[in-house]
Amino acid sequence: MGKKKSLFMKKTGEIDTPKIIIQIGLCIIAALVALFIIRSLTSSPTQQIVDQEPAPYTEKGCDTIDSPWQREVCFVKVAEIKQNLTLCATLRYRWLEDDCYAKVALSIPDAAVCASASSPDLCYSTFAEARQDVLVCNKIADKTTNGFCYLAISRIREDIGICEDKTDKDSCYAEIALQHLDMSICQKIQDIASRDSCLVEVALSRQDVRICTGIQDSAQKTYCYENIQRE
Repeated sequence: MGKKKSLFMKKTGEIDTPKIIIQIGLCIIAALVALFIIRSLTSSPTQQIVDQEPAPYTEKGCDTIDSPWQREVCFVKVAEIKQNLTLCATLRYRWLEDDCYAKVALSIPDAAVCASASSPDLCYSTFAEARQDVLVCNKIADKTTNGFCYLAISRIREDIGICEDKTDKDSCYAEIALQHLDMSICQKIQDIASRDSCLVEVALSRQDVRICTGIQDSAQKTYCYENIQRE
């Protein structure tokens, strides 16, 4: 019996290379089409919304998303675009609700919107940093958050002059001095005890014994000298 010829063999016994290439190409195209169909059938509404550019940020579009978290993220974007505070109030996740008020406040822009948020301080802080508005920092009730607000803006501006707008100037100078490890900023602090503490922190952080000489309180000065590593 003669050998059965391959589909890719010419009558002469040679391999038909063009035919092989065409067959491989058709197989690749078929595989890609099948993959596209499978992905279309299995992708979630959330992924479909994320993948589209621009995203269909409408209330109706958000309602089609299965994931509660992603659905509310979508509503935050709609609220920001439409400047709709009503949507912010309907959100179940508190973090997203606060973020929603902050985004709407920035979109308007009006920091007064933050007063309606569950955590007004966080909203004010976000607004103040984004707008570099230290006056909005003054609306923050929590002392720590208030300090971070001024510190964040000072980093952006690279300007310690913003402390002049703060009621508690000494704490503002101390925070910025420790951030930059700058003894000259410590020297601006009016309260002697606070100034000494600032200088101690900077001296220890920089391991610079020379800074200890500017400390007035004898106990603080001794502590400074004793805790700097000597070479």
